[in-house]
Amino acid sequence: MPFRAQPSQVGAGVPEILDYVPEATAVFEKGALMALNAGEAEEHAGGTTVTGVLGISLDGTTAAGVASSPSGESSVAIANRRTRFIFQAYDAGAPITDASAVAVNDIYGLIKHSDNVWYVDLDDTTNDLVQVVKVILPNGPNATDLLLVKFLESTLEIP
Repeated sequence: MPFRAQPSQVGAGVPEILDYVPEATAVFEKGALMALNAGEAEEHAGGTTVTGVLGISLDGTTAAGVASSPSGESSVAIANRRTRFIFQAYDAGAPITDASAVAVNDIYGLIKHSDNVWYVDLDDTTNDLVQVVKVILPNGPNATDLLLVKFLESTLEIP
């Protein structure tokens, strides 16, 4: 099972969490990169769109515009100057488990893979969204290296 992006408590402490009504046609999963559309949450376009990052979804939708929580709203960990997030890396067309070659302060884009999971795209150094803060090299068999990142201030919906 792939690692889904999530907020970290490293550095800035507990992330800011806000709840939003999903946009009427929005379908997204936990760990999705999020944006706002007229005050409602939707999955970020990604690719060459390098502005309007709201944060990372903490829950998804069950159908278009229907939040999986009983409140009818979806929780989003807000991307701001302080919050750090944990992602798995993606290179040469696939998710990778060994990120030991990634350097702190490297800047990359993000990619949504066909498995509906968002990754730091080591192939994308043009559509800059995140900066690597730390490479997390866990111990143990079948361990997956992860990246602690912060979103670039120029990309944020709420700086």
